[in-house]
Amino acid sequence: MSSTTTAITKKLIDLQSQLNQGFIGKEDVVKSTLLALLAGENTLLLGSTGTAKNGVSRRIAEAFAPQTGNSPFFQYLLTNASTPEEVFGLNPQRANYDNPQILLDNANVAFLDNIFKANSALLSSLQAVLKDSSESNLQGIIASSQQLPSLQDKRSSVYDYFLVRKFIDYVPAEKLDELFDLPEQPAISEAHKITSLDLVKIKQKVTSVTIPEDVKSALKQIWQQHGEMFCLPMINQKPSLIDALLK
Repeated sequence: MSSTTTAITKKLIDLQSQLNQGFIGKEDVVKSTLLALLAGENTLLLGSTGTAKNGVSRRIAEAFAPQTGNSPFFQYLLTNASTPEEVFGLNPQRANYDNPQILLDNANVAFLDNIFKANSALLSSLQAVLKDSSESNLQGIIASSQQLPSLQDKRSSVYDYFLVRKFIDYVPAEKLDELFDLPEQPAISEAHKITSLDLVKIKQKVTSVTIPEDVKSALKQIWQQHGEMFCLPMINQKPSLIDALLK
C-alpha cells in the first residue's frame, strides 16, 4: 500500500469518526452515504420523520471543503407544487442565476427531502442532474422519502438514479439512555475535510482496486438469488417498490 493510499485511508477513517459524533446508531448510514459521494453517486435515505435524514445529510456535506464560489449545502423540501425554477433558479437552462448561492447546481452536496412528492415537471429536470452531475459543481445528491411510489407511478423511474439506498431508523430502545448524554457535534476540522485534490487522488487509485474472490462470489450469489428484484416488472398490480424489495 502506497503512502498516498495510507494517508487517504487514515483521513477517511478519522473523518468518519468525526461525522458520527452526535448521532446514535447511524454509523452504517454515514459510511455508505460518504462513500457514495466520494464516488460521485447519489444516495436515497428511506425512513420516517425524525430519523435524522436531514441531520446526517447536512453533517456529511460538511465533510467536503467548499470550492470557490460554492455553497457547501443545498436543501429543499419538495412538494407536488414545487417547480424547477425553485430548485434551479429563474432560468431552468441553468444560466444567469440571480442568486447562485442558493441553487442546487452551485452546492457541493444537495439534500432533497420528500423526493417522490415532486411533480413530473420537476423530476424531469432533476433526472438530468441525477444521471450526470459532471456539468454542475455537485459532488452528489442525497434524497429522502418516507415511502416509495408504486410501480405504476411515473416517479418510480427516479429510483433507478440512486445507486445507494439506505434505510434509516429511530434510535434503538437499548440505546435510548445515550440520548440523555449526547455529546455536542464539533465542527469538522479543516485537516479532515475532503478537498478537490483528495478527490483526484481517490479517482486515480480506483483503477488499481482489485475485487477479492469472496466478494465476487457473494455478489454473484446475491444476483442469482435476488436478480428479479433488480429489474422489477411493470405489472398491473399496485404494490409499492418497498414492499416488492422486502419480499
